[in-house]
Amino acid sequence: MTPSWHTEFSKRLAQFSRDAKEIVENNFGILVYSGGDDVLAILPTEYALQTAKKLNTMFRQYLGERASMSAGICIAHHKHPLQLVLEEARDSEKRAKDDRRSSFSLSILKRGGEVVNATLKWKYDGMDSVD
Repeated sequence: MTPSWHTEFSKRLAQFSRDAKEIVENNFGILVYSGGDDVLAILPTEYALQTAKKLNTMFRQYLGERASMSAGICIAHHKHPLQLVLEEARDSEKRAKDDRRSSFSLSILKRGGEVVNATLKWKYDGMDSVD
């Protein structure tokens, strides 16, 4: 890996980071943070998965088909303590990275305190797992 490769890679990550804002906002979300390959956003439940899919598609377009994106998604009631929601989102991302790489992990925090998790690959044998 040459210095020019690193420069190009950094440029592509920066572009992804900038364009992530547009994708999030076009899906009725609020971008909290976007830097490099990290994105933190607050979205309506009905747009969370399609937004994550769009971000994954764009990530691969900018960095190549071999690039792998792992995502943690947490769905919670708007009155749930934000600190707990963020903690669960981080745990979901860790599950996505540890378990299956190039996947997303979804957590649902139920009002009664129960947590339901699922981890899926972005694609199965050429088929999108999120539509």
